[in-house]
Amino acid sequence: MVGALLATLVALSGGAIAADEAPRPTPADPDGAVLDEAPLSRDLPSSRNVWSFLETAEPMTILDRIDGAGLHLGDPGRFSMHGASWTQNAFLLDGVDLTDPLVGGGPLLLPDIDVFEPVELASRPAPVEYGAPGVTMTLTPREPGRSWHATVQGYGLGAGLQRGGSSRPVPFIARFGSLTDASVVASGPIAGERLRLLLSGHFARGRRLERADPAPLESRLASGAAGLVFQPHDRDTLRLLVTAQAVERPLAARARYLGDPAKERADAFGGALRWTRSGQGATATGFAGFWSGRFEPTIDDHEASRPIERLLDGPVPTLVFPARSRRSTWTVGGSLAMHPSPLDGVSHAPRLGVAVRRAWAREQPGPADPIPETVDRLSARLWEYEWGGSDSRRHLLDLAAWAADRLTWGDRLSVEAGVRLERTTGAATGAGPGVSWTSLLPRLSARWRLTEAGRLTAFAGWGEYRHRLLLEHLAFGDPNGSWASVYGWTDANGDGLYEPAERGTLIARVGPGAAEGSLTSLDPGLRPPRTREVVGGIEATIGGGVVVRLVGVDRRERDLLESVNVGVPPSEYTVRYLPDPGGDIVGPQDDQLLPVFDRREESFALDRYLLTNPPGHTGLHQSVELRVEKPLGRRLAFLAGATTSRTEIRGGNRGFRVVENDQGVTGELFDNPNADTYSRGRGYFDRAFTIKLAAAWRPPGDWRLGLVARYQDGQPFSRLVIVPDLAQGPEAIPATTRGQHLGRIRGTDPEGRPLTAEGHRFTFTLTVDARIEKGLAVGPARLGLVAEVFNLLDTGNEVEEDPVWGPSFRVATAIQPPRVLRLGARLDF
Repeated sequence: MVGALLATLVALSGGAIAADEAPRPTPADPDGAVLDEAPLSRDLPSSRNVWSFLETAEPMTILDRIDGAGLHLGDPGRFSMHGASWTQNAFLLDGVDLTDPLVGGGPLLLPDIDVFEPVELASRPAPVEYGAPGVTMTLTPREPGRSWHATVQGYGLGAGLQRGGSSRPVPFIARFGSLTDASVVASGPIAGERLRLLLSGHFARGRRLERADPAPLESRLASGAAGLVFQPHDRDTLRLLVTAQAVERPLAARARYLGDPAKERADAFGGALRWTRSGQGATATGFAGFWSGRFEPTIDDHEASRPIERLLDGPVPTLVFPARSRRSTWTVGGSLAMHPSPLDGVSHAPRLGVAVRRAWAREQPGPADPIPETVDRLSARLWEYEWGGSDSRRHLLDLAAWAADRLTWGDRLSVEAGVRLERTTGAATGAGPGVSWTSLLPRLSARWRLTEAGRLTAFAGWGEYRHRLLLEHLAFGDPNGSWASVYGWTDANGDGLYEPAERGTLIARVGPGAAEGSLTSLDPGLRPPRTREVVGGIEATIGGGVVVRLVGVDRRERDLLESVNVGVPPSEYTVRYLPDPGGDIVGPQDDQLLPVFDRREESFALDRYLLTNPPGHTGLHQSVELRVEKPLGRRLAFLAGATTSRTEIRGGNRGFRVVENDQGVTGELFDNPNADTYSRGRGYFDRAFTIKLAAAWRPPGDWRLGLVARYQDGQPFSRLVIVPDLAQGPEAIPATTRGQHLGRIRGTDPEGRPLTAEGHRFTFTLTVDARIEKGLAVGPARLGLVAEVFNLLDTGNEVEEDPVWGPSFRVATAIQPPRVLRLGARLDF
């Protein structure tokens, strides 16, 4: 079918040469390029990865980290715009999908900013070409030059370029040991200007320390890319990119292991091919590509008897999955964009296209060592995992077809209407029928120039999105997948380590594997989750080329996925109530009786889990955003933005971290009634108020100056009450909604110390980073000497606090990374 479509596209494009181009698809309010060679990106301080720009410069984006000069080398960032789950982000390279199909939200290959430009974000009713309800990051390979030129860069820092210890008895959440980063990119013609080549290499090594742990966490990255552009004549362009990457980084589940921090190898390779023909009446495009990644923990020499602390390390399943795995995906498709043409006084610019994507993953058994779990330092449970087969194989097939038309009346009003058809099937090998979804998703947007000069424009948009099916969802009902038996654990000798004689009664069984076909399953009537989005705003162009945009966004999610423990429902628990001070802590006006669910022993090990669409599992995001941009030739540019927003969701797990407080994470919600208490609240990426500023200036004398400043409100959390005397072992019970706003209150904590609070959020984050570069002529080459300072003001606000109700409630446990200086050089020749 795709081959027939491509043949049709060639015929429709007609082969005639035309100078004009078909219009690119644009949302009602495009977020625009994040990275290109304009001063606003080239001269900004950054960690030399795309996550850094999203974190500090893109006004509407929230990330899961403070990266500084590159603290998290080799780790893809989890990010969100407009309250979407990070698991629903997508990454496209020339139309080819390179999103991780297993867990979603990140790419199989880390984007190298030396290879890709520009990098664009699509959000706020995206055009029909884009299907993900989260952010779609589109990557375009850098065009090889028409004459040979090259750039060599090197950057580094050591502990001596970083401020020393904190003046407070609170550890930094992360700090540098060392960092070295080098890259080279060269491009030029190899057979005249019609055949051009780009070659790139990137090598980096970093060492960081987290909190008070003296053990360094090491990361290494090596990548290479080769790109070809072939233009046999003016109407056709063929672009090929192949790339490979080898990464060694700290293992996310390293908390399980004693000794040196465990590591993970994450190697990926692939390529993408894109053909474009511009004809007299249309532009036709075809694309195809393949990407594959191998993820391998290196834990053979590590002893796995260290207990994990649930409140610090997260839920046990997030430290187990995914285990050793190979994840692959290919995409093939094409599109046709007709050039604008008049019809009955209206200009039409129709577009259509189709894409087919297949993805698969193979997971191999991980270590079978028991995993002891503590809750606020109390021994709680022991998890023992088993695998149903030598490996678990899951696959899915996505088919998408779309059509849209942009209608323009004169030069004042344009309306774009489109529809997207999506068909997805997926299953695990050896399991039942799997999942089959078909969805029709409409989009509508409009722009209206309110003034003759076009300085004031109103825009609006409405769209429907279907959430992506992830291969981890298909683990439910997989007979070859893994499951665990959960036992009680009492640390009888008090040494903090598990011994076999300390294993208690079998309490529960957990998936996601089917465990001989009875433990987990997929709901036969499983519906695809959907997001409906409405935006509206005004854009004004004022003096000096300044563009001001004010936008309102309303997003509503429904039919979200989550597992439900149908074998042990809440009725199998005994409910008791604890007196609790409620949200404001100090006043009696909202004191409450906090429900605590104690599991009946007769229900032990009777668990059965169904992946379904639980009633009430929905999401809401509403925001108002102000964005100001000013490009000024190649001398000065700035981008500023401010947001006020709320995102209300049910997090998949108890806790405040990104793998806990997110609606796309499948966790303990609806499996354990203690996890359902106060489960709805502000999401991880809800920061209530944010302000970001990015500016770059190129004064005379070959100086280049850049500055980024970021303020974002604190991360939401829920106050937790530890209940130690439950039949299923100690548990943390949420006593407030996440991010509950209280207004300013004053009182005392349980120890009688003065306490001031405005709500259940950590302290705000504030960072200012600066970059200065001086260019020197070295013969025909240019040598740039670079100095960058991250956290210029040396702000040390809390980024984590103790959420447990007791003597240490809201005591800071980690603060922002310290100020650090990075030095480097860039040679262009």
